Amino acid sequence: MATSLQERTETAVSAYRATQAELQRLSSTLAQLLTQKHENEIVKTEMDVLDSDTIVYKMIGPILVKQDPVEAKNNVEKRLELITREIQRTDDRIKEVSKDSEKKKATIVELQSMMMQQRSEAAKAAAKK
Repeated sequence: MATSLQERTETAVSAYRATQAELQRLSSTLAQLLTQKHENEIVKTEMDVLDSDTIVYKMIGPILVKQDPVEAKNNVEKRLELITREIQRTDDRIKEVSKDSEKKKATIVELQSMMMQQRSEAAKAAAKK
C-alpha cells in the first residue's frame, strides 16, 4: 500500500511539474503577444497622424515597397484585432491551466498527508512491539 501511495504521489508530482512548465510557456507567449500589441498600437498611433498624401512603405524582405496608406492602416488594425484575440485565448488558457494546477497541487498535498499518516501509524505499531 505504501509503495502504491508513493507511486501515486510521484505521478501526481510529475503531472504538476508538467502543468507548471505549460504555465511558464503560456506566460512567455502572453508577454510576447503583449509586446507585439504595444508595438502595433504605436504604429497605429503614428499612422493616425499621417496626412492623406503621405507615402507609406512596407518592408518585404530586404526591400521597401510602396503601400496605400489606407491599406496599411487597415492591415495594422486587423493585426491588432488578431493579436487581441490571441491574447484573450492565451489568457483563458492560463486560467484553465492554473485551475488544473491547483487541483493537482491539492491532490499532492492529500497524498502526502496520507503517506505521513501511514508512517505515523507504522511507527506507533513498531513502538508497541
